[in-house]
Amino acid sequence: FTCELTHNNSALLLQSCTESNIKNVKFSGSRFLGDPIDNTTGIKLTVANTLVSSNYNTVSNCVFENLSYGVESSFDVQYNNFEFCRFETLAFGVNFGKDTTIGLPGQVSGPSNNKVQDCLFNFIQREAIIVSEGTKNIFTGNRFISVGNDGGIESNATYSVLNFSNDGNVVIDSVYD
Repeated sequence: FTCELTHNNSALLLQSCTESNIKNVKFSGSRFLGDPIDNTTGIKLTVANTLVSSNYNTVSNCVFENLSYGVESSFDVQYNNFEFCRFETLAFGVNFGKDTTIGLPGQVSGPSNNKVQDCLFNFIQREAIIVSEGTKNIFTGNRFISVGNDGGIESNATYSVLNFSNDGNVVIDSVYD
């Protein structure tokens, strides 16, 4: 199944969604490296209120390509698992806490306790993974190829592969090419 989208939209908005299984979906946009960064996102996780969040969702074997963001959340989403996914030709791969304002409803701590495992990040213009707010997120067994070079060659990287603003997020057993 392929979900194609245009600028400034989210292909899939998970608002207060729990225990969903999303498998074998291709989220595809029309953005290419060097194009302006907008809000075009493959999957955006949000909450309706502080009591009902987007938790315990599994995203498996999905492809995120030609978008500004592969996965994005600014809310207190927890225990979501992204596995065996491919993030390719994006501005950013996974962005947790981009627009979080701690203290607002649904934004007490930011995205936490989520896992991204065994994924490929290839041709990511800026950071493959950003965690601006949130903690206890685990990134394990991932592979990063041509990340952070703004569309240029690997030796001219201008952005880090990973960017964590808070302590307590973990990277385990990943490969950087």
